Amino acid sequence: MAFATDDEELGNLSMPTESRRRVNVLFRSEIDIDDWRAANARGERPDATPYGLHRIAEHGFDVAWDPAFPVSTLHKLAVLAPQPARSGGDALSLAWDEHTALRMQAANRPGPQACGVIWATDGLGDPSIRGRLQLAVMRRVLRRMTLLWCLSRAQLAPLADWLEVDPAGIRFIRFGIDTDFFTPGSPPATPMILSLGNDQDRDPQTLLRAFSLVRARLPDVQLRLQSKADFALPEGATRVPHLPHAALRDEYARASVVAVATRPNLHVSGMTTVLEGMASARPVVLSDTPGAADYVADDHWGYRAAPGDPQSLAEAMIKALDPETGARLGAAGRRAAEEGFSSRHMVAALAAALHETIDRSPSVARLRHDTAPTE
Repeated sequence: MAFATDDEELGNLSMPTESRRRVNVLFRSEIDIDDWRAANARGERPDATPYGLHRIAEHGFDVAWDPAFPVSTLHKLAVLAPQPARSGGDALSLAWDEHTALRMQAANRPGPQACGVIWATDGLGDPSIRGRLQLAVMRRVLRRMTLLWCLSRAQLAPLADWLEVDPAGIRFIRFGIDTDFFTPGSPPATPMILSLGNDQDRDPQTLLRAFSLVRARLPDVQLRLQSKADFALPEGATRVPHLPHAALRDEYARASVVAVATRPNLHVSGMTTVLEGMASARPVVLSDTPGAADYVADDHWGYRAAPGDPQSLAEAMIKALDPETGARLGAAGRRAAEEGFSSRHMVAALAAALHETIDRSPSVARLRHDTAPTE
């Protein structure tokens, strides 16, 4: 059941006016938006809605929210059938990522649609039958969008080539986090490196080898890391369980350095952890994968290290652990988060892209029409 956000916190978004365009934000049905908003009001969760998308209402849109329900395999395969361009809707439907967009497509929502692309570009080489079929379904879904955006500049060209669409229909939008929720704390009492996140592109083995090198020079340094992998930890390292957002703030406050080691990828794995660390005024270290330079300015608020290179990662962490250097980088990171990496900035850029797309092509409902069943 759709619902609109309340007057006090998010503005009256349920009553569209002549001058305001309409956006329906689809979210995974497993997420309870009312619970999310209540947790945010209690100070337990960042942003009043996931990714701060309620802020679209601050930019000339009336916003409503609809759940996107899981899709059966049969319904996923049905997406492969050619369909006429969607019409009959006066609102644009928006999904945060491609998996929610698949649910949106399967629900046969009318009107133009837009979504972000996070994972698809790193799976384009999957040779398995299952992988090829999933990519075929996702390709069809994405080609039916009116607008696509990516959070990594490195995704733009591969995505446009794969979809065979005009690159002008795909935007780069910098990710942002809630800088009112993640805030600076007191300097940590003991030197500690924090590494959070569990996605498939994390590289805990390189991180641990680098940590051993750090400990050889700085024996008092501790490491706290999250990882799904089951391996023995060296002395000084502690595994961190999955934590609620409020507990994550405490972890950042305890950290001297926030570091993320990743394997090569295009979507900048680790960007959330890095930005939360920056907002917490902690120096950050990130593997220098394509697109990472848009999030970590080397020797300004952190360092980028060569992927898969323990020595490079260790040297970056050792530099960031220096108290004077860490304080300089941390302060610069907080300024950068406030000035360009907040969810407010991200949503403002997204809203501008939505307006521009609607203005440029008010009658175009998709990036490219279906032309053949093999497309």
